[in-house]
Amino acid sequence: MVSRGVPGDLIIMSNRKNKYAILLPLMPAIAAVAIYLLPNTGDYLEFNRKLIGAGEFWRLLTGHLTHFSLDHLIWDVLTFAVLGIICSKHSRLEYLVVCIGSAVVISLVAWYACPGMEAYRGLSGIDTALYCYVALTMGIGALHKKDYAVFAGVTTLLVMMFGKTIYELLSGEALFVHSDQFSTLPQAHIAGFISAGILFLIFRFVNNKKNAAPVYSGRHELQA
Repeated sequence: MVSRGVPGDLIIMSNRKNKYAILLPLMPAIAAVAIYLLPNTGDYLEFNRKLIGAGEFWRLLTGHLTHFSLDHLIWDVLTFAVLGIICSKHSRLEYLVVCIGSAVVISLVAWYACPGMEAYRGLSGIDTALYCYVALTMGIGALHKKDYAVFAGVTTLLVMMFGKTIYELLSGEALFVHSDQFSTLPQAHIAGFISAGILFLIFRFVNNKKNAAPVYSGRHELQA
């Protein structure tokens, strides 16, 4: 049955868009799994200081999709998938900007702030950015609705994530993933926090400007 006044082909197109829209936040996660499963692919894509210096600049972005171990991959991909779906449901544009923007900032921080680090892999920095962005969006939304219980809960989760990052920075150990193959890079998580916060403020400013802009009906009245 088709709703009255709405063409059936438009409903089908809308359903298809909704069906494929969920693939957007899952694409980086799927790519990360594929890269891990394909032998030696990660070596051509990881953040490698020496090779980036030689001109392989794509590694600044693709390095986030590579992982050192299966445990590392699972934690990063599951977190990314959940947060990516939540963020993209709020706004696909903001989701894309947060992912790409944080990826660039994290790589630049890794390059300039960690000169002794030769290689970097993982989505955890972008995961942190998505976590921060989703928490800020939900928290401000709850505050506007005067839902103080949700606001308190989201704020608590945000503080806990920040505490986790500070712990890793001071201890030099990852809280969830432990491996002899690699060590955590808390600077990447801090960069994710900062980039998400800045992007959140930018989008808030832009959206507020749009909402404050006058709406014209297209009619003009002549005054004597």
